Amino acid sequence: MSISLKLELPDLSKFAGIHGVGIDLVQISRFEHHLDDMRFLKRLFSEREIQDAGSGTQRASRFAARWAAKEATAKALGCGLGEKLGWREIETVKNEFGKPSILLSPEADKRHDYPILSLSMSHDGEYAIAIVILSGYKES
Repeated sequence: MSISLKLELPDLSKFAGIHGVGIDLVQISRFEHHLDDMRFLKRLFSEREIQDAGSGTQRASRFAARWAAKEATAKALGCGLGEKLGWREIETVKNEFGKPSILLSPEADKRHDYPILSLSMSHDGEYAIAIVILSGYKES
């Protein structure tokens, strides 16, 4: 006697693995001239990002890293910045331990199938860098 068993597994390809990687490098000096231009800053950054950038000598570095994070996010999602994803639809936030992460607006989150994004940012000397990994999708 033999038993034949057919097991149907759900398609997990949307939920496992690396689906996209984005990286961006930017010169910090590009932001040094805009630190007091609130119109420029508000066009690109949320109120929380502006507050988190703080004041002092590292302010331009922090804005540059956040800019790089937004660019890297768009690259990881494969859409670029523009019609499908706006600057202010991407927000860099920190948890209680200071670990950065990406928060998409509810509309962008839905439009991009609720992505799971991981972020790392750094700045040193003249440059800031960010890398974003798209590792799957949340169940909507």
